[in-house]
Amino acid sequence: MNNLIGYGLAAFLGLGTIALVFNAYNTSQSDSYVQQTFIEMNAIVAETVKTYGHTPARYTAAAITDATLIALGIAPESSRRSATLIENVFGGDYAVTGVTNTFNLETDDIPVAACVDLLTRLVPNGNIEAVRVGATLADLGAATDITLPVNTTAAATACATDVNAIRVTAG
Repeated sequence: MNNLIGYGLAAFLGLGTIALVFNAYNTSQSDSYVQQTFIEMNAIVAETVKTYGHTPARYTAAAITDATLIALGIAPESSRRSATLIENVFGGDYAVTGVTNTFNLETDDIPVAACVDLLTRLVPNGNIEAVRVGATLADLGAATDITLPVNTTAAATACATDVNAIRVTAG
C-alpha cells in the first residue's frame, strides 16, 4: 500500500513539474513574440521616417506597399514572409499608409495579453505620436487616440477583444 501511495505521489509531482515547465515555456514564448513585434514596429517606424521623412512629399496620402517596404529595406527581415508580404509573429499583417506629414503603421491579429503588453511599452519618442486599438484594421479609423504612455488599466480597456488591431501614428 505504501508503494502505491509513493508511486501516486511521484506521478503527481512529475505531472506538476511538467505543467510548470510547460507554463514557463509558454510565458517565455509569449514574451518573445511581444518583444519581436515591438522591435519590428519600432524598426518600421524608424526606417519609414528615415526614408520618407525628409522628402518634399513626405508620406503622401497613399499606402506604402509591402513590396516597397521590403525593396527599400524598411521591413525587418523577421517580418518578411515573401517578396511582397510582411507580417507580425502572430500572423497579422503590417500596413503603412501615408497621411501627408505623418503615417500610420497598422498591424492586426494581436492577442489580448500581447496587445496590453505592447501598448504599455509604447512611449512618445519623437517619432510615435499616437496609438489606437480596434478589434480589426477596419475599426481603427473610428477608434480614438490613446494618450502615451499607456498604463496597464487603459491598455486592458483598449484591448477588449480576443484579437486586436493596433495603429501607431508616427512622423
